[in-house]
Amino acid sequence: MRAASARTRATVRHRPTTARIVDPRRRLDLHPLPARHTIAAPGARAAAGTPRLGLAVRWWLALGMVAGSVLVVLGLRLHVDELGYEIARLRVETQALEHEQDALRLQLSALTEPGRIAERASRELGMHLPKPDQLRTYE
Repeated sequence: MRAASARTRATVRHRPTTARIVDPRRRLDLHPLPARHTIAAPGARAAAGTPRLGLAVRWWLALGMVAGSVLVVLGLRLHVDELGYEIARLRVETQALEHEQDALRLQLSALTEPGRIAERASRELGMHLPKPDQLRTYE
């Protein structure tokens, strides 16, 4: 054993003198960690005044959020269905108004026919077309 320790001492003596021994305490003093990176105990957060929600409360909260989302989706779907029925009703109403408009146009064209107007004017109002000798042309 003495031979081994002598050999170790000899090895230590032959190391170059440029090697530095780093003291870990000194290194910590050179680069201190910021306060927010400190590692706290598991119960330190509650002790600091920040309340933590329990697991059951978190589950009920998540369940409530899912239920609320389902209700919103169902409400939107109901609204879309109502809008679809409203669109169908308006299409039927539009078709009825178009048919009425076509009937009124046909009636207007029948009432504004030139032959009918001339006949009615002569019968009811006593009007007649001028004779050729009653026409005068000016140039």
